[in-house]
Amino acid sequence: MNIARIIALLPLLAAASASADPQTIEQSGPFQHVGSKTSFPEQLSIFSRTRIVRYEDPMGEDVSVGYGATVAGGQRVVITEYVYPAPQPAVGQSRQGLCREEFDLSAAEIQKHPNAQKLGETAAPTMAGAVPTNGHRATYTFTQPVDGTPQTIQSQIVVYCYVGGNWFVKYRASSLPGTDLNSALNGFIVAGPWPGKP
Repeated sequence: MNIARIIALLPLLAAASASADPQTIEQSGPFQHVGSKTSFPEQLSIFSRTRIVRYEDPMGEDVSVGYGATVAGGQRVVITEYVYPAPQPAVGQSRQGLCREEFDLSAAEIQKHPNAQKLGETAAPTMAGAVPTNGHRATYTFTQPVDGTPQTIQSQIVVYCYVGGNWFVKYRASSLPGTDLNSALNGFIVAGPWPGKP
């Protein structure tokens, strides 16, 4: 299995634990997440859509859409965007607290990989309908075997919570070290699919 394939699978492997029965959707043209009014084109600048997955959810509103691109230096970057319903806080809970819990659960999936190291947390781009205190971003490295040889992978996770009041929007981006993953992900977030964006 080549390095590009390993990187492409990482976000999907992390997402698999979210549901026991994911369904791959085959569709040409834009894919519309109806509830959040998020449109996922087949092509977005240098990024090509690779896979659409719907997870176990009564309303079919828990989805992920993967994209891949070759960036400067010939390195491969893969980004998976997830859109899914946000839980409403119960008595004694806050949106900010539930957001942190969701981020920590997502980060825990990365930390299951061998030699996982958290490199730090930074601010994510400011986006319409997203409250800055309800968003988190972190960068990690970990080891993944590639053709029997351990290979270091870098990965970022970004979680925006209660976007438009009702949605979690999460990103998982991966590449080999030395790739400007931060700039690639920032560009994708700002220019890419987002709830309510025309």
